[in-house]
Amino acid sequence: MNDFLRHSSADMSVFPRRDDLLSETEQTSPVNDRRWTDGYLLPVVFLCVAGAASVVWIGAIGWTSWRLINWVIS
Repeated sequence: MNDFLRHSSADMSVFPRRDDLLSETEQTSPVNDRRWTDGYLLPVVFLCVAGAASVVWIGAIGWTSWRLINWVIS
């Protein structure tokens, strides 16, 4: 922070050079080190089951409501 305050606002030496920014992007991890989808099977299955259960539950509420309204009207 002191180094930043010592320079005037017109002094560009406190900002990183364009080459420095490009060299930092080259230091990313290789493709082989990335995490693949092997660990995602269980959460995806769980969300599919939870989604299907929600659809069934909403359908049951709708069917019960329809039967109740039909009973009250008739």
